[in-house]
Amino acid sequence: MVPSHRFSLPTHSPLVSVIIPTYNRALALNRCLESLCAQTFGNFEVIIADDGSTDNTSEVVDRFSLRLSILYLRISNSGGPARPRNLAVSRSSGKYIAFLDSDDSWAPTKLEVCLKLLQNGADLVYHDAYIKGHSFLPFRARSIPSRQVSVPVYEHLLANGNSIFNSSVVVSRSLLEKALPIDESFDLIAAEDFDLWLRLAQYSDLFLSIPRPLLCYQVSVDSISSFTRKYRYTKYICVKHGLTSVPPAGLPDWALANLATSSFRLRLYSESCTYFWSLALRSVGQYRMIKFLVMTAATKLLACFSF
Repeated sequence: MVPSHRFSLPTHSPLVSVIIPTYNRALALNRCLESLCAQTFGNFEVIIADDGSTDNTSEVVDRFSLRLSILYLRISNSGGPARPRNLAVSRSSGKYIAFLDSDDSWAPTKLEVCLKLLQNGADLVYHDAYIKGHSFLPFRARSIPSRQVSVPVYEHLLANGNSIFNSSVVVSRSLLEKALPIDESFDLIAAEDFDLWLRLAQYSDLFLSIPRPLLCYQVSVDSISSFTRKYRYTKYICVKHGLTSVPPAGLPDWALANLATSSFRLRLYSESCTYFWSLALRSVGQYRMIKFLVMTAATKLLACFSF
């Protein structure tokens, strides 16, 4: 049985369910929930699935009991966010599901902007993010644009990789239920969201990108995916979705790059060289093609001016 506690019971059926898995992020969760209190759209519930936290997460949730409609669920640690997400979705009631990681936060108009597009026919919307980290991390805060996926969305995602921030997504329940449950496999930890987008894209092409940074994506040292995880989830996704890894040249660029860098850092040098060599050959091939097209165009242009 999953212990739960609902704070601030809603007086009407929520239109949106905000799904927040968390584990030992009490301080970040406080910032996350404050951003929900600031939303210009108010008809939503918050489902927090605590994956066995040992800090004061429950106290943080309790402080928001009079400001938000919160269902707080607590389970034993599962090692990843997929299981708590599945639990939270199963206990939600909204027509639309919004995913939010506990160390991220939203701009005040996030839900208002997304809902307008969903109610006009989109099945899934996502948007740009403002990414920042602690001062000792090697990058500056900046806005990261999302990429509008082309149709067919499934093939676009397989070819180009994941450009959709998990905490930016709001999806219709009717579509999400076709792809549930979220894959809880150990080898997929840190890429459960990408696998979910791929499976949703098998049922709908109505994905819409919003070119506005409505999300603040917080990067911390312990939230950065390890090279071991990257190696595992890249291979898992390739096998699950029918991308061949033999020969490596059959893989898309994003998968080759992931496997080349992660296998190198894991000291799998022979394997890493194979992936890097495939990338190099592909780059040379692309360079030769561009050079051929430029030379052909130049020759034709010169022919137009010859007498």
